[in-house]
Amino acid sequence: MTDHLESAFSIPSNFKINQVPTAPPGHAIAAAVPRVPAPSLGPLAAFAGTWNGNGFNTIFRPQKTTTPLPVPVPGSDNILELNLTSETLSFSPSLGSIPNRGMVQADIFLNGVPYVQAINDVTNPGQSTGIHFEPGIWLMARRRPFPKRA
Repeated sequence: MTDHLESAFSIPSNFKINQVPTAPPGHAIAAAVPRVPAPSLGPLAAFAGTWNGNGFNTIFRPQKTTTPLPVPVPGSDNILELNLTSETLSFSPSLGSIPNRGMVQADIFLNGVPYVQAINDVTNPGQSTGIHFEPGIWLMARRRPFPKRA
């Protein structure tokens, strides 16, 4: 079975994440604070496109849930559930330079790739069931010194 996810996010072409000036354009302070280029993605640079594969999931859960077991285990409150899975992980392009403002420490600039992950239980052939869906962002950080102001 092959799963396919579209790109995690659709970002308009005129949208860029970067520093927001603290003073109006042309003001001496605004001109003195240079824009910070996007930090390197490091190993996250390899995370591009859509990845598909099979996996294995384990979860230790309460037996008494709204999902009954095919064969209840008498005298047990918890069970170990095992699932064969089909998984898809889709990455979108880099977000660029993302400032994370510091108060006590200097600003930290991040870069990252947004993703969407979907996991299906395929233990019973022909009965694929979604068991997990997760959007998120994997980030890399680079610390930059806070510009000194006069």
